[in-house]
Amino acid sequence: MVALHSLSKTQGLAALRLGFAVGHPTILERLRRVTGPYDINAFAVVAGKAALADPAHVKRYVDEVLAAKAWTLSQLDRLGVRHSTGAGNYLLVWPPGDCEAVVQGLRARGILVRGMGRRPVIGGSFRLTIGLRGDMQRFVAAFANVIGRGE
Repeated sequence: MVALHSLSKTQGLAALRLGFAVGHPTILERLRRVTGPYDINAFAVVAGKAALADPAHVKRYVDEVLAAKAWTLSQLDRLGVRHSTGAGNYLLVWPPGDCEAVVQGLRARGILVRGMGRRPVIGGSFRLTIGLRGDMQRFVAAFANVIGRGE
């Protein structure tokens, strides 16, 4: 058995693509064979160690993201926009009208979301990663403007 842990979400280090594996040495050696010698940089290692050494910071960050998620959901409800969420730090949002036009409108305003295209069940939606409250306020303002429901 191997346990994998990403530092992307709860530690707020998604851009670094950093994580680790814990397991029996013979299994881990096989994993090492398929990774390159420079898969992560020194900055990522330092940031990862700092994040793991400060569980109080991680708890504060998680609490802030959960609060931002709740706020964002309330704003989507206020706008009358269909959405779906689970336990993760992202939402699926079905904007009114042409989803791809909304995705491009958000991109033009510096907000990046991932369109789900014509995928079964979730087609016509986009994936929105939840950030901190300020990030989500920027998203909601841009989104409301793009769909014509801005203040």
